[in-house]
Parts: sequence; C-alpha cells; structure tokens
Amino acid sequence: MTVHPARGFARFLTCVATTFCLGLSVLAFAQSPNVGNMVSEVSSATKGVAPGGIFVSAAKQPLLTSFDNLRFDIEKRQLLTNDWAYQLTISQSEAHMIFKLAKQQNFMAADVNTKGDSNLFGIPEDSRIAKRLLIADMILGDIGKGWGYFAPLYQTANNYEPKVWEPSARAFSVFFYFQVASFSVENKLLIAKPAALAGFSIPTLRQRDGNRLFDMPAVAKGVKDEAIEANTQHIMQNEAYYRREPAVRDVQAYAELLQIARDALSAGVKLDGIIP
Repeated sequence: MTVHPARGFARFLTCVATTFCLGLSVLAFAQSPNVGNMVSEVSSATKGVAPGGIFVSAAKQPLLTSFDNLRFDIEKRQLLTNDWAYQLTISQSEAHMIFKLAKQQNFMAADVNTKGDSNLFGIPEDSRIAKRLLIADMILGDIGKGWGYFAPLYQTANNYEPKVWEPSARAFSVFFYFQVASFSVENKLLIAKPAALAGFSIPTLRQRDGNRLFDMPAVAKGVKDEAIEANTQHIMQNEAYYRREPAVRDVQAYAELLQIARDALSAGVKLDGIIP
C-alpha cells in the first residue's frame, strides 16, 4: 500500500465503499526468505514501479508436471486430469480470467497508489479479482502503517493496536507476497500448500508521476521503519487468525490457479477453452 494519509483519501474511501461488502481480508505468503530477490522480482514484473499492496507470484520452476487430458467439469467446478482433480473455491469467471492472464505474465499485483488511483498491472479494474486484491491492500496496508482507518470495523488478532507510521523524508511501501509452496495429491484431489506468511516494508523513491521506485541502495542496507516492521511482524506471527478471512482464501486461490496455469503452459498445454 502506498497511499499517503494526506492524499487521495476521499477516493480511497470511495473504493472502500464499493468493495467492502466483498469481505474483510488479507494475508500474504512468500516462498523465499530472500527479501532482495523478492524486491527485484516485483520491480522487474511491474517495470520499475514499486507497488505496495498485494503481489501474487507463480514459481518459475514448475510445481506440477502431470497434465494429461486437462479439462474442466462445469457441474462439479473442478479442473481434472487423468491423475488429479482440483476443486475451485472461486468463481468460474475468476478462474477463466486467471487462465487468460497466465498466458501473458506469471504474476498478479494490486496497489492503491499515492494518487488515489489503483495500479492493477493487467487485471481489469471492474473485475472481482481486482476488488478482492484491493481490499487486501487497503485492510492489510492500514494495519501495516497503523493509520486506523478501519479500526472501528476490523478486529485485529489479540486486539493488537498497530503502531503508527509517521511520514518522514523517507517513504516506504508495504507489500505482501502470495505464492504456493507445493502441491500434493490426496485421494485423487490436488491439494496446494501455501508458502510461509511474509510481509515487507520497502524504502521507496517518489517519482513526479506519483508512482514510486524501490530505493535499491537502501534495500541493500536493510533500511526499515520500526513501526511498519512491528506491524508486519504481528501479521506474520498471527497467520492462522488472518487466514480465516474469506478474501484471504480467495487471494490464495488466485495464487493456486496461477501456478497451475503457468505449470500447464510449461508442460505444453494450451489453455484456450479449458475454462469457458
């Protein structure tokens, strides 16, 4: 999340009003503990723009290799192969959109930016996926920076009171990284294991257009904000609590579908028409 308290707040609340009914949610998952690699990945994927918010990544090395006779059962809402069945927990239209997006890129990202707009990086702005990701950004970013916009509406784990980030000469983005750690097949069902929970505060450099770039020299030096660090640590230490939120399950499902789609492409499967 890269919203500044003094900018874009009216549009921020408008976005909240239009999306809040979808559910309060947010979590983030990361496969690698190397923050520098993650920052480089995000910066490369978004062409240098430093989003706060949510970043969903498919691992470059395939986690699945078995895709014989990949098809979709509309009635059961399952992706099927000769070896496994994967049960959708999101809508068919969301799954269709993720398969379409996977042909173009191996990530999904969403950020409410400093201009009061949103950066969606290829995701249609009127889609349910965009709304879910932006809710994740707004809710978790609010906890991460301790602004308290949602304090009357959202109960944090153990009634935690987020520490307030005080804007200074140095700016930070807070982002959360979703990924799948592995897949397994149990009784013919494909089960995804989420990677470990992680969240990061990253120093940034403001650009004239309102976007930010990661301050890579500061990242290399390990520059952090104590308040944001404490708040993101709280979220990571209370993973089970925040995973209960409905949109957390949705965003993790996006990571699962994205990984399946990218692995299928790596195996030479054409995704067109599989999920109508």
